[in-house]
Amino acid sequence: FVAAATQLLHNAINGSSYSAITVGWGWHTQLGNTSYARDNRVVGNAISNSLQLLFDGGDIYTLGSQPGSVLAYNHIRGHGDCPKTAALYHDDGSAHFTDYGNVIQLNASCPTTKVPPWVSMWTHFIHGIRLDGNYADSVNAVNAGTNCSITGTTLIVGDELPPAAQAIVLQTGPRSYTHSQLSPIDLQIGTRRPLRPPSGYVSAYHH
Repeated sequence: FVAAATQLLHNAINGSSYSAITVGWGWHTQLGNTSYARDNRVVGNAISNSLQLLFDGGDIYTLGSQPGSVLAYNHIRGHGDCPKTAALYHDDGSAHFTDYGNVIQLNASCPTTKVPPWVSMWTHFIHGIRLDGNYADSVNAVNAGTNCSITGTTLIVGDELPPAAQAIVLQTGPRSYTHSQLSPIDLQIGTRRPLRPPSGYVSAYHH
């Protein structure tokens, strides 16, 4: 649960009963605020139809402060009809994440009246999290955090993805190519350079 410099890269996860990926522990307690958790990367994963049974979770779920950690270029599609969930769920005490380039499609699997937030930061104990340049098919986002921001989000209308989002989706999931074929995203991971959002995002709405 408490991890440092862990990389969860290019996995395909389908039909999990609870959260597909969880990182961190400790909520906003002393453990959550002062543990050695940091520099974790959840990048390039293809996640579908999670949260089929249990509630209070996310397709990607975090707890506690994790400076330097990144959730980027993941594709999340489909979601169980469970209460108190979100695609990107930064739960109590989560801090110091940067989330960008994620493509989130929840409308396809949820009744219109029950589409969960594509991101949840539900309490002021969540702090210092920045989301920029993500894609979502819903404007339902929860930000009650302290010094947390959601900017540059592109709204997906229907099933047709913007070209930049489609390019991200095509690079998610397991990979089977040589180093000479690595994408710019993978090269950044391999050299441990800071991941940066691609340019050219068009903002459809802001929070």
